[in-house]
Amino acid sequence: MAKTSSFSPSISSGPTKLNPTPFSHPPLMTHRQLYGLAALLWLIAGVNVLRIGLVNWPSETNILVSILWLIGSLAFFAGFIFPRVVQRNLTALGQRAEGTLRWYQCFTPSSWIIMAGMITLGITLRALDLVPHSFITGFYTGLGLSLMLSTYPYLRLLFRPNR
Repeated sequence: MAKTSSFSPSISSGPTKLNPTPFSHPPLMTHRQLYGLAALLWLIAGVNVLRIGLVNWPSETNILVSILWLIGSLAFFAGFIFPRVVQRNLTALGQRAEGTLRWYQCFTPSSWIIMAGMITLGITLRALDLVPHSFITGFYTGLGLSLMLSTYPYLRLLFRPNR
C-alpha cells in the first residue's frame, strides 16, 4: 500500500521575492544625527560615571587623596585622552558619505572597543574591591566630568548653522 502525504505544495506563478523586515538593516542617519547621538552617548556615560563618584563623597574619609585623584583624572582624560578620541571619531565620521551612515558609525570601531574595555575594567575594579574608596570617589568624579566635557565638540557641530 502506498503511503500518501497530506502535503501539497502550492504552485506559484514566478520566483518568490523575500520581503525584508523593517529591521533588517539599521536606518540611515545624517552627520548631524550622529553628532547628536555621539554627544548623547558621551553624556550618558559621563553622568553615570560621575554619579558613581559623587555618591561616595559623603562617606569619604580621605578627602585630600580623593581631590588629587579628581584633579589628576580630569586633567589626564579631559586634557590628553578624550580630545584625541573625539577628534579621531569626528574625522572618521566626516570622511563618510551622507547617504551611508549608520548609528554605530558615530564612533570608530576602536572607540567602541575602548569603551567596552573601560566599562569592564571599572566594573571589575569595583566588584572585586581592588582599589581604595578614595580612588573611586575622586577618579570617577574626574572621569565623569571629562566624559561630559567631551560632548562639546559634537554639540558645536550639531548646532552650527547650515552652510
